[in-house]
Amino acid sequence: MTRTIAPRIGFDLHDTEVLERLVLHHLLLPVIATKRDLDDPDVISGVAVAVKDTRTLELLLALSLSDSRATGPSLRSKWRESLLNDLARRVRAHLAGEEHIARDAVMSEVQAKAAEHQGLFLATTREELGY
Repeated sequence: MTRTIAPRIGFDLHDTEVLERLVLHHLLLPVIATKRDLDDPDVISGVAVAVKDTRTLELLLALSLSDSRATGPSLRSKWRESLLNDLARRVRAHLAGEEHIARDAVMSEVQAKAAEHQGLFLATTREELGY
């Protein structure tokens, strides 16, 4: 439908193609960021092939962040947003021709405490929309 509607409301061919990719891949970044290994170069190159360019990547990132914020607290968290931003950073680097370099894992203070703790561990944090 995008291919038919976009030109009728004034979008040129290039912008229509970008809109079509946005509609087609509107869930790509959240799904990949939360369910796939971002250290896998094939995952990053697969996303790069789907988005084709950094302009589309930035638009998809903005769409994904806005969508998660509008959906509600269950999909809005700093953790989710950090995954989306990390995926976008990696795909941006790939599109720029940079080699994939995996970063060392860095544990937060809470993660380190949880790793050392025996038994049940619970940590609560205050975020914008609650705990």
